Amino acid sequence: MFYCQRCGRQIADDELRCHFCGIVQEREGTSIETKPCKKCKEAIPVNANYCPYCGLDQATLFYDEMSFDDSKDDQKEIRDERENEDDSLEDPLQTLESFEINDPSDVEKFLQKIEEERDKIREANAKKYHIAKNESKKPGLIVSTKLMLKDWLTVDKRMGTGDFWWGYLGMYLLTIIVSVIMGAVLAGIYMYYPKMVGTAFDVMFTVWMIFFFITTITAFIRRFHDSELPMFMIVFRFIPVAGELFCLFFAMRPQMISNGRYTFESKSKRKKRTK
Repeated sequence: MFYCQRCGRQIADDELRCHFCGIVQEREGTSIETKPCKKCKEAIPVNANYCPYCGLDQATLFYDEMSFDDSKDDQKEIRDERENEDDSLEDPLQTLESFEINDPSDVEKFLQKIEEERDKIREANAKKYHIAKNESKKPGLIVSTKLMLKDWLTVDKRMGTGDFWWGYLGMYLLTIIVSVIMGAVLAGIYMYYPKMVGTAFDVMFTVWMIFFFITTITAFIRRFHDSELPMFMIVFRFIPVAGELFCLFFAMRPQMISNGRYTFESKSKRKKRTK
């Protein structure tokens, strides 16, 4: 098994042209200028991006090359990563080319097969971009509500279905608790400053409703990101009642991963982690 010297994907030993990128492979024995691979030290074409033998990206910087000379575990890890990448990029239609449709019942089977292949692609992409189903390991009423409150001003990340629905329920339960607290506070104000009750109620009610609205708005946006829906759909949330029902309907869509644009980390955290 060889690796394409241009794109690094696995190709057959006798394959002279990569079936992924179409680049002609320069094999050993031809009159070409070579260089040693940074990992396995095999002679490879001087213009090769990847080693045809171990699959190492030649742009990799080694601070201590001697410690990597005989590292078989590293070579195996590189091969495993290449194989996983190949799986995530596999065209699902390749597995359906031999599917025969002879009667109407076969059409339903064919559509089911397509959906199964799509699920495989989603799972492969999730592994490729390191994206789980939810940010919380075990979504629940308390943990998911805390997550929603913590990210009440965050929009540049994802939010899984489990965390969203538990957190959304938690926000409404918090509204009940806040209402009880507001009632107790207003009762105390009434005892000493009766004329201030109306003003105090307006202030507390307005502050909580603004906080509640912003928190749920940003949660919807993160949920849309997780299902790869356009962010502008959040404008429907500003329509009373019907708009919220509309957004809740689309919030039920499953997670979709065709790229790694959004994860369960905000962009600022990702930048700090990669520095």
